[in-house]
Amino acid sequence: MGTEEILMEETDAEGDVTNFEKIDEYRDRYQYASAYFLETIEPQWLILLATHKTPPAIWQAFEDKFARENTSSFFNQLNSVFDTKYDTLDLVSDHINKYDTLWNRLHLRCSTATSFDRYTLPFAFHSVFESPEAKAAILLRSLAESMNNIVDNLQTKEDLTYDHVYNKLMDLKVPTAVNSADNKAYKSADVRGKGKET
Repeated sequence: MGTEEILMEETDAEGDVTNFEKIDEYRDRYQYASAYFLETIEPQWLILLATHKTPPAIWQAFEDKFARENTSSFFNQLNSVFDTKYDTLDLVSDHINKYDTLWNRLHLRCSTATSFDRYTLPFAFHSVFESPEAKAAILLRSLAESMNNIVDNLQTKEDLTYDHVYNKLMDLKVPTAVNSADNKAYKSADVRGKGKET
């Protein structure tokens, strides 16, 4: 819709409109796009619909606000990948899912970039986010210091890929915060109970 131009009526020698069906289809798409925006965006952004009114203008407004192609927005995404850290009180699977989401978002941005783009930084990172080795290395970097022995063991493997790291981490039995607290409380109670026996 953003690049589609409004169709003008074309007439034949008798003055009849010859492209009525195409115009009608365009109007249907126009109305559908407007309804889609209205039904799917958060209420706080309804002001953009009221301000810009037409689907192309609304789409451009959303692009300007949320898809800014500049160094600041790119490095915000990049830092979210590099700065993510595993909290051992959480499940390893939750951390991996979060990491995957952040990685895939930036991978999509870089994989669709070209050397002809006005903003070229995503293209410069294209090969990094295509690399399963890089994805594995950054995931290992995000793990807690208490898991250094696991990281060291994995890094002895040549050509370590993300799949290797993923499978190894998903096999780990790391307790949740609740289980860890329960275990400590149980052990303390057990020790106190045994101390009272004569």
